[in-house]
Amino acid sequence: MATPRSRAATPILSHFPAIRRNGAGLAAPDTEHVVGTLRSADRIRKGQRSDSTRTQGIRRLETSSEYVLGSDAEELRRLRFQHELWSEATRRLLDRAGFAAGDTLLDIGCGPGHTTFLLRERAGDRGRVIGVDSSESMVATLRREAARRKASNVEALRQDVGTLEGIPAIDGAFARWLFCFLDEPAAVVTRIAAALRPGGRLAVMDYFHYAAMTIEPRSAIFDRVVAAIAESLAQVGPGLQVGRQLPGMIGAAGLRVESLEPICGVGRPGTGIWEWFDQFQASYLPKVVAGGFLSRAEWSTFERFWSATSANPDAFLFPAPMIGIVATKA
Repeated sequence: MATPRSRAATPILSHFPAIRRNGAGLAAPDTEHVVGTLRSADRIRKGQRSDSTRTQGIRRLETSSEYVLGSDAEELRRLRFQHELWSEATRRLLDRAGFAAGDTLLDIGCGPGHTTFLLRERAGDRGRVIGVDSSESMVATLRREAARRKASNVEALRQDVGTLEGIPAIDGAFARWLFCFLDEPAAVVTRIAAALRPGGRLAVMDYFHYAAMTIEPRSAIFDRVVAAIAESLAQVGPGLQVGRQLPGMIGAAGLRVESLEPICGVGRPGTGIWEWFDQFQASYLPKVVAGGFLSRAEWSTFERFWSATSANPDAFLFPAPMIGIVATKA
C-alpha cells in the first residue's frame, strides 16, 4: 500500500495545516519525520497481528481505560502524526480562544499530551495546565514528557473523562476529538461550564459530518467503509457528527458561543491528509470488521481499491470536515 510522494498536493482549504514549498510547488505538510507509517492490514494478511487484537470489537470509552484504537507504540506514532498534521488549525483555534499567560487551563482527553504543551505555551511559566485522560498509559506518557521537559506546571490526571468530576476552577478548557466518543457529552459540557471562572473560555475541535468524507475517483466501497466507520463509532457515543450538536449543548450549559469555524482539507496520494486516513483505516478497520460493521469480503475489496487509488496521482481525498468552537462564560 505504498503511496507515491512525487506529486504536489492539491490546493488547500481554510485551516489546512502549514505546507512547505519545493521546486514542484505545493507539497505535503512537513511531517515526514513523524509518519511512523502503519501497515496493519498487510500484517494481518501475513498473520502478524494476534487474534485478540483482531477481535477486540468496539468498546465504550467510559467503560475502558484505553483508547478505542489502543495505546501501543504504533498508535502513539499515529497520534503524533495526526497532531502534527492538524497542529496549525489547533493553534489558530487556541489563538481565537485567547488563552493567556498565568491562566489555569484544562486539556480534556489529553492523550499523550501534544495539545497539553500547546496550552502550556499560552499559560507560560506562571500558569498551570492540567491534562486529564481516562487512559492510564496515556497519562503516564504525559507525565514522562512533562518530567523530560522539566514542565513543573503541567499536571497529568487519570480520570473518567465521561464524568469529569472534581476538577478545579479554571480559566479555560480545551477538547479535541473527544466529545464524539462520550456517551453524555452534554453532561461533560455542563461540568466544564461549572468549573470555568467568569470570563473563562472553552475551545473545542471535533468532527462535524463524517459522512461528508469523499474521494475521487468515487467508489461505492469507499462510501461503504466510511459509513461502517461512522456506524461503529456511533456505538461509542453521539458519533462523528457531534460537532453539529455541540453549539446547542454549549449554549444550554450557559456559555456564549463566540465563534464557529470549519476545519477541513484535501490531499492527494503522498500528502499528509492521504497518509492520515491510510494510517487510521489500517489501524481501525480490523476492529470495524470484528465488530460486525463491515464484512471481510468488503474489507478485502476496499484494500484492493485503496491500494490502486493510492497509486493514482490524480486521485484526491476530502476527509471528514470538523468544526472549531470558542465559547465564553459570562
